[in-house]
Amino acid sequence: IRDDMRKKDLAIIIIFILGFIAIRTIYYSNVFKFVYDQVASSTVVLELWQNKDLSLIGPPMSLTISSRQIFFGGISYYIQMAFLLIGKWDPFWSTYAFMLFVSAMILPLYIGVKKLINRNAALVMTSIYTLLPFYIEGTIQFWNPYFQLALLPGFILFMAYFEEKQSIPLAIILGIYTGVLFQLHYQFLIVMIGLAVYYLGIKKVPWQISIFAFIGSIVGFGNMLLFELRNDFYTLRTLAIFFQQSEKVSDHPQADYYFMSILFFGLIVATYYLRKYISVKVNIILFAILTLLAIEHTI
Repeated sequence: IRDDMRKKDLAIIIIFILGFIAIRTIYYSNVFKFVYDQVASSTVVLELWQNKDLSLIGPPMSLTISSRQIFFGGISYYIQMAFLLIGKWDPFWSTYAFMLFVSAMILPLYIGVKKLINRNAALVMTSIYTLLPFYIEGTIQFWNPYFQLALLPGFILFMAYFEEKQSIPLAIILGIYTGVLFQLHYQFLIVMIGLAVYYLGIKKVPWQISIFAFIGSIVGFGNMLLFELRNDFYTLRTLAIFFQQSEKVSDHPQADYYFMSILFFGLIVATYYLRKYISVKVNIILFAILTLLAIEHTI
């Protein structure tokens, strides 16, 4: 029976990966975008490659106050560089290579959610990740918040392993992963607060293991900490200026990708609490609706 279930799960994963690629390939020219921040960051990446240089910091936030900006982590440039190299510096094919990578992340997403909740919940989250127009957009764009979304399934899988066995190595891996995700986009701070409440308040993870997770997060965010030490705590001082001029911050337009990862984790939490009501029939209906939305969006 177990082998049959594994074969069934493998078949489901393959179908979703093929569907993920197909829905983004058939009308790829319609959904492909390479504008504004993606162009700016790719230009920096090209300069880093040509000069064989390293950067501790990544692209800046769009908000500027008193000629100061807050920067994301430099790791995003090197993720972007990897796909630009694969695509031979052609944004069209580099973005397509990134999309293929994201399609493979269906594997850890499905397995992770299945372990954390159940198979029907895994089907719900995989359907949303594959077919919801919001996430179609988020998996074919070439910039740091989308890199964060692409790496979330791996984080969810390690959460599932940690749920099975609270070990120090897994705590360190989760910590490093958390630091990397956080530097890709600071929206992940909301998720981190939720994770802290979950692991410390609900799961009661021992403090000895929690310390190793904290050390791991410092390693994962280490380049940004080094930048702060080298530049007289630039980000902290910039945050102080932003707080002093909070009205300008509140007037700054909010982009939808600010909430992309937050929403994804929120949907997992909702799926957990609704798991008793999620049946095969519910999944079929949801899949049909999302497929129609995906086709309408890509055409």
